Amino acid sequence: MIKVGVIGALGKMGKEVIKAVANEPNKLELVCAIDMLNAGEDIGSIVLNKENGITFLISSHYLDELSKIATC
Repeated sequence: MIKVGVIGALGKMGKEVIKAVANEPNKLELVCAIDMLNAGEDIGSIVLNKENGITFLISSHYLDELSKIATC
């Protein structure tokens, strides 16, 4: 089982990654979703139209630290 975390979970690509993970339940497991919006909301209810028990995480400290290392 590969555990997957998504940064930018409500962006276009983030949503597609979440859907792809949901379509491979025997191979992939969504363990974390980070976005600037919807902290504390169930990711599944927003992206998949069904709850999956994974809630959005948000912390300005984490986002600041991630922005330092996640450059494209």
